Amino acid sequence: MEKEYYEIALKAYQSGSPNAATVGTCVIMIIVKDNLMYVAGCGDSSASIYSIKKSGQTKGYQGYQGFRLNNIHNASQKLEQEKILNKFPKEEDIIMSRNNSGVFYVKGVLQCTRSIGDMLLKYKEFNTPPSEGSSKSYRTLNNFNGPYINYLPEIKVYNITKNDEYLILASDGFWDLVNNKILEGIVSRKKSKQTIAKQMFDLCIEKAASDAHISTNELLSLEPGSRKRSIIDDITLMIVDLKNQVSNDI
Repeated sequence: MEKEYYEIALKAYQSGSPNAATVGTCVIMIIVKDNLMYVAGCGDSSASIYSIKKSGQTKGYQGYQGFRLNNIHNASQKLEQEKILNKFPKEEDIIMSRNNSGVFYVKGVLQCTRSIGDMLLKYKEFNTPPSEGSSKSYRTLNNFNGPYINYLPEIKVYNITKNDEYLILASDGFWDLVNNKILEGIVSRKKSKQTIAKQMFDLCIEKAASDAHISTNELLSLEPGSRKRSIIDDITLMIVDLKNQVSNDI
């Protein structure tokens, strides 16, 4: 996917489309086969699994327990910071925080340390605007020594059991507003996937509006743009029912 996008982006970039160098996406992908779950993560989207929780000698239903399945590839994560700082020790701007916000960016550009696209941080040819026409709209990195980020997924493998019932995959905009403890309570109500998804989405809207000191109606009425984006990030959410996914033959 990265190689195919590279060709498309380079052609667009050289034809006068500077945004081709700064467009990218994260990926969280899961394949379930033969009671094994293969989790591939690239960026800061994430997945969690929710399993029936049992305690002590009690064999009955005790609610759900959530577990994060992948690592987050984000410049605000200490481990990711260390990797990049060790690789580029002479570049003082390699990890930057905007306005002392505590949120960190690679070269002041991107929070993710892995992604598909975002060619500005990977290839020198996306830091050399075409000579014809104005190059003022092209963002470039001085003294490019990258690639500063990569597109390689981190892959983990887990066994799944009959106690594993729900799988939630979502973008960082979702996980910024909720945590596993909250989601455990929602899935414990044993509603349909559609109902669970709506409850989770409504919760995100309520939390974002509360943090911004506005009503949910005000938030929902905002037109897409910088103000709305500063209050709530885009959210992609998928819920997978794992019931009947476990084979008794293995």
